[in-house]
Amino acid sequence: MVVVLLLWHGSSALASSAGDDMAGMVRDARALEAELRLASKEKIYLVLDARDATLRIKAAGLTLKTLPITRWTPWGDPVAPAPRTLVRRSALIEPKRPRITPETAGQSNDDAGALASPRAGTALDVLELKDMPARFRLILDQGIRIAVRPEPEGFFSWCWEQADYAGWYLTRPLLTVWNYMLGRSYTALYLRIAAQDARALYWACRDGVEFLVISP
Repeated sequence: MVVVLLLWHGSSALASSAGDDMAGMVRDARALEAELRLASKEKIYLVLDARDATLRIKAAGLTLKTLPITRWTPWGDPVAPAPRTLVRRSALIEPKRPRITPETAGQSNDDAGALASPRAGTALDVLELKDMPARFRLILDQGIRIAVRPEPEGFFSWCWEQADYAGWYLTRPLLTVWNYMLGRSYTALYLRIAAQDARALYWACRDGVEFLVISP
């Protein structure tokens, strides 16, 4: 009897392992097919890959930059590997471009010259990578929401990030029920990456850019 139980347990484990391997192969094949479609468009796209916990900024199949993900927390149904379009990005403090006042009709040439060139010792204000937010939210089509948070630096920053993560996690059930009542799907991801990488991601995320999300 013991031998029979051991054989049954071993065969069940092998069947489960084979099933997992087959599901992984199907997922990888679909992800490859989806990326081929994205690469053929010759535009920048982003691959969010749970298999190696990275986010890759790519164009025409070439990796331009790889961003390691230190925390990946999914909520809801796994995301099927298919192209997803960025609908909106939002941050608590959005970067703003400097306002340039155009020359008026009655303005003197001296005043126009002062507007055309910055004052001595004053740098021309332009948006740079350091001006991008490191905490923001991305909303993809089909109800996929991604919260991006920077790696904490220091004790107080660590405490703040732990509280932020707890708040995010505890509010997911309510949002899941709310979207279910509205007849909408809801999938959420919580990503933590280095602050500089988070700013680079915000910079790359223009409206309409496409994502490929590969779930675990």
